[in-house]
Amino acid sequence: MTVTGTTQAQLDAEAQAAALTEAIATNQAYLTSTDWHAAYAFETGTPIDAGIAAKRTAARAAITQAKQQLAGAPQ
Repeated sequence: MTVTGTTQAQLDAEAQAAALTEAIATNQAYLTSTDWHAAYAFETGTPIDAGIAAKRTAARAAITQAKQQLAGAPQ
């Protein structure tokens, strides 16, 4: 009789996938919470605060990278 279990590599992969999924959710939540800045800028022609714009850009990049990692694509 052989007992099969979860290997450390499988546990590590699951933990990494969970961390990446959490990173996507966190960054998406930030984008959602600051969407009004983009709408306001579009409607009024007033630029978005540079700090917020930079953080939104970084959040989009982090989401893209995490999705690529989840899909197994090269960075």
